[in-house]
Amino acid sequence: MSFELILKGFGLNIVDNEKLIDIAYLSIKSTNNWEYRNDEHKPFKAVSIKENDILEHMYQHYLLKQSNSHASVIKSDYSNYEADFSRMTMLKPRLCYLRRNSNRGLWLTFTSSEHVKNIHLRINDIQIDNQLSDHLYDVVFCPVDIPKSISDKFEIEHKHFIEFAAIICPGSINRYKHIQLLIQEFMLQIDLGWIYKIMNVFDIQSAKEETDKELLKHDMDYIERYNSPNELQKYVMNKSYYDFIMFGPLKLHLSINLGEVSDGRSFFLLELLIRLMGSVGEISDTLFRFDYFEKKGLFLGQEELLKQVTDHYKNQALTQFYKLILGLDIIGNPMKLALGFKKGIGDFFYEPAIGIFHGPDEFAEGIKTGVKSLASNVIGGTAGALSRIGSSLGTGVATLTIDDKFQKDRRERINRKTTFAESGKNLFKGIFSGITGVVTKPIEGAKEDGVGGFFKGVGKGVVGVVVQPTTYVIDFASGSLQAFNNAIDPRKIARPKRMARNFNRKEIRPYSHQEATGKLIDCSCLEKDAYTHFDT
Repeated sequence: MSFELILKGFGLNIVDNEKLIDIAYLSIKSTNNWEYRNDEHKPFKAVSIKENDILEHMYQHYLLKQSNSHASVIKSDYSNYEADFSRMTMLKPRLCYLRRNSNRGLWLTFTSSEHVKNIHLRINDIQIDNQLSDHLYDVVFCPVDIPKSISDKFEIEHKHFIEFAAIICPGSINRYKHIQLLIQEFMLQIDLGWIYKIMNVFDIQSAKEETDKELLKHDMDYIERYNSPNELQKYVMNKSYYDFIMFGPLKLHLSINLGEVSDGRSFFLLELLIRLMGSVGEISDTLFRFDYFEKKGLFLGQEELLKQVTDHYKNQALTQFYKLILGLDIIGNPMKLALGFKKGIGDFFYEPAIGIFHGPDEFAEGIKTGVKSLASNVIGGTAGALSRIGSSLGTGVATLTIDDKFQKDRRERINRKTTFAESGKNLFKGIFSGITGVVTKPIEGAKEDGVGGFFKGVGKGVVGVVVQPTTYVIDFASGSLQAFNNAIDPRKIARPKRMARNFNRKEIRPYSHQEATGKLIDCSCLEKDAYTHFDT
């Protein structure tokens, strides 16, 4: 028996149909890959990531030209590449045959016979987006692209994000000849407010804690169950033999935001304390590395194997616990800063030294790469650290305003990654808003909640006179430093695959890109031309 599942891509949307809130969007998509061969009788090989991007850009230019002319030879605007796409041949910088393939979003094959079963799974590109309007992170989970300097230098080809393979020999005792799992470098950005929204949708309740008496009874039942010979034989029969099992190394970029853990039903001072602690406990882009797990010749049950795997990664996580402390934004994430200093200074000396052995052109290129790395990692890293400190202080000060609308507007403003000019404009706007809030806040509160709202508005206005301008001053300094860091060290930022859906009726309808764009523009949450990065 043979079974094959191929999906070019698909999306899964999680919405709260009662409150009409778009919460999360999971997407798996395919990518276009180019291959080459120097001779007709040789197999095709994948080109590097750099060449793949150049050829794809040239091919799209060729498709556009086809509607106006019959020209088939396309020259690259950014390099010395030249290709004839009517014959699928590369002319420069080398002569070879080309082929354009598509990496499927998901590919699964399963074959079974009397003596052996084969499973092979590939997931090309998976991403989970935060679709809430009030959020800190746009993307929750996605692969991390290989740095351009590394992919260009070592000519690395595109890899699938997840690949799993298993060969199983069934029998009275199952034998796993081969199990292998590889996961590429990825990013995880946890916003607890987003997690609570998902828990509310699925009505997930916290697990009931077992008492010591219940745990002891559970252990005694376990001993009695396996004390008899029949049960012992069944226990042995449930074990399997593993010839080879290997889980590849993991590289995780972790960010955590605890600022919105409160559900709004706590006592006022307790909720304020929770939010203040959340602003102090923010962690951004902290790198964790886990070594591979490899075993041979094991005879274990599934629970025992699972325990070995979890212990392997748990012990490594405990040894890296200090990274959570050194990754706090309130102290500037010194772990990230130290790694940046190490890389920047190392590249400054290492790249020219390597280039000098290959020739004068490579030596000059090495100096260029080293200086660029030194500037981006040392100067830009220092500016980024100061920016993170300022952002955390701004979040803590903004919490003191007790004004949810002000805090929401601030988060949306930060998410837009403002420039120097906009930071200055927001500074004056914030100072004016804080001063006039003494009058406007009581009026707004009275309109919403009457007399009680009026007195709440008085409190917000009095506190906001000092706190709001202070917050804007801190955000101005933090935003300016972040803009300086982005100018020195421009990096590719993960973007959402699509915008949050628009709910214009009391029902869930098929997703409309036009309606989602209109909603985003109408809410004034979009910079000029910022929506162009979304997929249609």
